Amino acid sequence: METGGRVVPPSNERRAAAAREGLFAGSQILTGGLVLIVGAAMFVSMKEWLAGTSVELVRDGLFDAVTTRPDPTAALYGCLGRGVVFLLPFLGALFAVALAGAVIPALMARRGAGRTAVSIPKEKQARVSSFVLAAAGVAAFTLLCAKIIGGHGFSFTGAGSAPADLLISLVAAAGVVMCLVGMIDLALRRARIWRRLHLTRSEAVREERAASGDRAARSRVRAKMGEGVPR
Repeated sequence: METGGRVVPPSNERRAAAAREGLFAGSQILTGGLVLIVGAAMFVSMKEWLAGTSVELVRDGLFDAVTTRPDPTAALYGCLGRGVVFLLPFLGALFAVALAGAVIPALMARRGAGRTAVSIPKEKQARVSSFVLAAAGVAAFTLLCAKIIGGHGFSFTGAGSAPADLLISLVAAAGVVMCLVGMIDLALRRARIWRRLHLTRSEAVREERAASGDRAARSRVRAKMGEGVPR
């Protein structure tokens, strides 16, 4: 594939070098979608426990703290501390998913020594395709929201399903749409980076000479180390 005179695909070493400079395929949209889906799944699986614990926290903690305790301020701080501890596992799981989505692609892209004799091109500004993709995602989510709200029969007068169920459905729908858009965004980013890292034939020769020099230097070092080993 020719890209403006660049016809030689990038080596693994060149791709690793680009990743070390921050140029690798990744999608924050995909990571955000995974966080929303995991959050919705956790809320569904823990809904009864969360509801019971939150009611207990408000009724037996907050209300009791401000009405019957001799020191309401200290009791209120203690209740708020319990609330933070109550939310930590939930927030910690979401943070772990977000961290994995950000770190794993970078670590996978950095595999290899990462040496290159040709400079790595700088990342360009966002293209029109990114805005078109974002607009398509917003449109898909809007249509999906309308279908979900209609299916739940929800209205602000209190009819239909519970607001919590509707909220979970909307969050899950947002996560699915973001994951689909993120996968397309990831594929486009990977294709763009792959094209930008291509080399001209002269640049490929420079890369090969540099790699050959490195191999020759390593061979000389190994030979000198072998001479010093007693037999």
